[in-house]
Amino acid sequence: MFNENVRLFIAGQFLAGFGMAFWSLLFNLYLQELGLTKDRIGITLAIANFATAIIALPAGIYISRHSQKLTLIFSQLLFPLLAGTAIFLVGPSFLILLFLAYGFATFMRVIAGPFIMANTTHKERTYVFSVYFITTVIGGVLGNLMGGSLQQLFRRVGIEAVVGYRWAILVGIFLIVLAIVPYFFIKEENRIEKPARFHLRDMAAWNWPLFIRALIPSVLVSIGAGIVLQFVNLYFKDTFHLPDSAIGSYMSLQAFAMAAGAVIVPSLAERFGKVTTIVGTQLLSIPFMLVLAFTGDIHIAIIALTIRSGLMNMANPVSNTLLFELCKPTEQAVINSLLIMFSGLAWSISSLAFGRFLKGNYSESFIVAVVLYFISSLLYYYFFRSVEIEDESLEAIELIKQT
Repeated sequence: MFNENVRLFIAGQFLAGFGMAFWSLLFNLYLQELGLTKDRIGITLAIANFATAIIALPAGIYISRHSQKLTLIFSQLLFPLLAGTAIFLVGPSFLILLFLAYGFATFMRVIAGPFIMANTTHKERTYVFSVYFITTVIGGVLGNLMGGSLQQLFRRVGIEAVVGYRWAILVGIFLIVLAIVPYFFIKEENRIEKPARFHLRDMAAWNWPLFIRALIPSVLVSIGAGIVLQFVNLYFKDTFHLPDSAIGSYMSLQAFAMAAGAVIVPSLAERFGKVTTIVGTQLLSIPFMLVLAFTGDIHIAIIALTIRSGLMNMANPVSNTLLFELCKPTEQAVINSLLIMFSGLAWSISSLAFGRFLKGNYSESFIVAVVLYFISSLLYYYFFRSVEIEDESLEAIELIKQT
């Protein structure tokens, strides 16, 4: 099943997702343990996310011209090296290394779409994107469970909290390094398609109407997600005073819901259409985010977060497939890079907004995110509903031809 390169890539991404979950779960908590205010944490994350915004387009250009295999290996080595060093530093040197680490992590994000497109057939792409998404999410489930428990274990044996966070994060970083092992066995001569190069001099010929239609809803969702998802571990810590192991367990539940959603979403897309599935699942997630804004009950919050995560993220493989199919091969790396670039910029803005303007108020953050998600969903349907109609018309024509 699937090209061997795809299987090796997914195996590496599983390990990377496993390790990155340690970072996602523990890094904010580590910064808070150091004594940083919500404002300072927001600024730190804004600087890191800004690196993604700056690097995404150059990364896409580089990846389209150079070996995907070597890019995977070196980016997967440089991020852990820089991030692992950064957590032992303070001041400007910490921020510089963090900025560079997130820059190299951007290569890891940008390469996924073009790699899958180059190593799959048209027929299997939606399923490969789903398997890739599910696998990384399962890695995240395990990482959240182990990361929180490991930090608690260090505390029980008498290790100082800050040191315990550092060592737990380093375990995750080691797992990220292990991800390069499957990458060594990738054979680029086995690709189904050769990745298309793109050049900035071709900008005038790019499909800008499509790019703009894709970017506007994506940026709105990214700002909303950045306001809440970057700080959901702090939300549990500050609102319900949970230990790290419990936070890891609850974040694993939301990751599990995302994986479960990704399993069923290809069938939903075939039955209802890609656009209807994408918009419908996003809109259904909104009431559960409102629950998070107002509930003071931990059990209700866990249920709401789990369902919201499953609904909001389950259509990601479908939206990726749809967008890449609408692009020319030469534009796939472009739109992938632009989406990541603007997502990084949006998360940078939302990081600052959380600390500076929302003052770390979780209820207000969820409400702002709800408004942005709702507007984004409506715009996505408005921009892409015609694509659904065209697909249905083509299917009808094919059925007529067969009768």
